[in-house]
Amino acid sequence: MVPLDGSALSESVLPYVVELAKAFHAKVTLLQSYSLREVIFSFEQYTPDLDELKGELKWEAMSYLDEKVAELKSRGLVDVICSVTEGDAAETIIEMGQGAPNTLIAMWTHSGSTIKRWVLGSVTEKVLRHANNPVLTIRT
Repeated sequence: MVPLDGSALSESVLPYVVELAKAFHAKVTLLQSYSLREVIFSFEQYTPDLDELKGELKWEAMSYLDEKVAELKSRGLVDVICSVTEGDAAETIIEMGQGAPNTLIAMWTHSGSTIKRWVLGSVTEKVLRHANNPVLTIRT
């Protein structure tokens, strides 16, 4: 399982995933989670149509992941799927991992300041602490 947030940093884990998946003939699931709560705070003057906004976020995430699925298949992987969910990213990754006990979670991490991680939290750190699955982290 590979959580992606749409950034080049999150995609830096993909070359490692390709090699592992080829070596073990493994299925790869790309995951992206979106949160309306985070997006709504960015609106200052008006309240958006939440159903329309949710549809747009889901469509953007699905389009992005479909593109990444095609890219991984072009690199020789056969069994690649994607999943888009609404909710907190760390909680979603942990829950999906619980539903798939023999799954490796491959994620990127970066060296942010300790204070920033303490205040904002880190998805990778939460997954490392709470997932029952093995977690491979690639430092960018």
